[in-house]
Amino acid sequence: SGMNDFDLVLLNQLISETLHCEPKKALESLQKIEQIFPEYEKNKAEIIRKRLESLACHKNEKLRIEAYRILLSKDPEPNFENLLPAFINSGKTFLNEKSINSLAKNSFSLRQLDVFRKRMHQYRTKLNWPADKNTIKQFDNIFKLLLKFGIKHPKYYKSLRAEFASWILLKKDPVISKKTKKYFYELYENFEKYVNKRTEKISEKEWNEKLIFDDIITNDDKKELIEKLASSNTLKQAVYIIYDDFNFNLNKVPKAGMWVSAIKSYRNTKHYRMSINTLKGKHYNLHIVIDNHLKTSDGLETLYHQIALGGYPFKMPAVSIFGCANPKKNISVSSYLSMLTAWDKIRTIAEVQASGHFEQTNTWRKIYIRSISAFYKAWDYSNKEILPGVISPNNAALPENDFSDNALVISLSNKRYTNNIKDIFLAVYHNFYKQVFAHYPILKRFLKTRWIFHSCIEALGKEKGLSVLKQLLNELKLISEPNNNEKIITDALSKYFKTFRNREYLPLALFNAADRYDNWSNRNSDSTPAAKQQTISELYDLYGLKKYPEIVRYHFYRQTYFKNADKSVQNTFDNLLNKMTNDKNSLPIQLTELSDLYLLESKTDDAIKSFSILENAFLDKEDESILVEKSTGIAPPLLATSGAVSLTPSIVNAVEPYIALIASSTVCAVHTFGFDFLKSSALTLAGTAANATAPKVILKNCLL
Repeated sequence: SGMNDFDLVLLNQLISETLHCEPKKALESLQKIEQIFPEYEKNKAEIIRKRLESLACHKNEKLRIEAYRILLSKDPEPNFENLLPAFINSGKTFLNEKSINSLAKNSFSLRQLDVFRKRMHQYRTKLNWPADKNTIKQFDNIFKLLLKFGIKHPKYYKSLRAEFASWILLKKDPVISKKTKKYFYELYENFEKYVNKRTEKISEKEWNEKLIFDDIITNDDKKELIEKLASSNTLKQAVYIIYDDFNFNLNKVPKAGMWVSAIKSYRNTKHYRMSINTLKGKHYNLHIVIDNHLKTSDGLETLYHQIALGGYPFKMPAVSIFGCANPKKNISVSSYLSMLTAWDKIRTIAEVQASGHFEQTNTWRKIYIRSISAFYKAWDYSNKEILPGVISPNNAALPENDFSDNALVISLSNKRYTNNIKDIFLAVYHNFYKQVFAHYPILKRFLKTRWIFHSCIEALGKEKGLSVLKQLLNELKLISEPNNNEKIITDALSKYFKTFRNREYLPLALFNAADRYDNWSNRNSDSTPAAKQQTISELYDLYGLKKYPEIVRYHFYRQTYFKNADKSVQNTFDNLLNKMTNDKNSLPIQLTELSDLYLLESKTDDAIKSFSILENAFLDKEDESILVEKSTGIAPPLLATSGAVSLTPSIVNAVEPYIALIASSTVCAVHTFGFDFLKSSALTLAGTAANATAPKVILKNCLL
């Protein structure tokens, strides 16, 4: 009787009927909910979502199946964090052949599939395995759904293939692993049929006309490669998967349009780079491997890892994108990484330094942290079960642009399983430090062992990275007779914890951005303050500094615009940074050290004005109501029109550092919020009328 929202009244009636009526009526109401679910706004959609999740435990199977189908296919903002647990943990069936076929016909968005895969990843890594028979049955139904969906929608093959490969590698549950291997190959065979239907047969003679080989490739090797390429559509599948180009066809490649170069080979494998240039100017870069080891159990397992890591559902992958393999023909194709290896960069710069030119410290830090991080990521993505290939500078590819953190492990060959943490850290020290020192002794002065641990935090995040480092130290301390490498890492890590215990970790991106600003500044020595401010703002976005704690932004100011500021400004800024480091629970708006920046003598006004402008530039990107709530802990009150403000203790504490500023005449114009309440509060507290001539404060500058 108290509801006047017609949609809410209708929704309440339909939900009640679904939950409490007899099955026939409940199903009718559920069908009506299905029709309106995609149209409802966020709050009402959430009501439907929660009520449908509650049907996971309903005694009627049809209702459970229909509820799951609707949530999976009709939810406007799917959140599988609650959906999957509700149904799997219920212990009751929620998929059957009919519903699987029905769902498979629907085309989910790639975003929906990614969200679904993230939730499946949580199950794979968090549940206790092996599972009971009922849980295995529940997952088996989900796998059948994914298989049929993949067959129906080939454009999702790459993502679904990675999902099955990830489950194949679940050694803790052999039953699940065996089932998903069957589905993996069934999905592969259907995708192969799909490609074959869209492909005209190319004879070996036509391959010969399209291919040009490096002079060093023998006639026997040429013949072998052509025979393997002509016998299947492995190459075309690879282009489909790597480049998402389902329109690629070899008849679009002109004569002499494919160049094959031999690249460094390992063991008994042959490695080639193939560059394809089409008639319409498209270019594809592929890495072809012929390996007799490919069809062995170890070779196939390496492929599963390559596919799983290349399709990791969180963040960017840590390995190159895998295209396709034909184990029967001992051939695999992946994306070719044209980036320089870490070893290429080490060798080049070391030779330059040997001639007397010394690079900036960050040059080495950049190479080492980025390349080592790639191995830590791949190790972490594998649930810390494998050492991802040879842990060496030769096996890490680095993007030339330092704002990209997507360094990649080149090959997983020679991977090995591990059940501890120390193995990967010792391998990093052995190959990135001892090997390099042996070849280039001069680098002992420049390469810091602490970068091994910095890389862990960069790769895994601060909280997770520190946890891993603590586990590492515990492992090392348990070794009764440590070798020399173990002693060095133990001592270095103990020192690391003592040195950085009370410091804020500053990410590599900060130093890279500051370096780029220095380079720009050196080339533009006469640049105006406005140009400097714009450059800083652009670099802040380019290097993704917004995702880090706000102290990183203040360090960025300090290392760029204020690097050569007046000494009093530098000292005051350093005091603020020290205070922010030691008092992590307070916002800058609550620190008197921030207001000190605005209270310097007139000779520093230009610098302080620049600080204000810089902060304005960044904070203009934030929603003002969010900024107000961040600063005070109070949602903006609904009194923007009246301007009247109730001075609660929270508001008083939030604006207290600025009362002195309002009473003075040393600061700039106030930023007026849409809600206007912080300004009104501060002016009221200071006993100053809010008029055009009154002294004002830039409150907005300190509100992030």
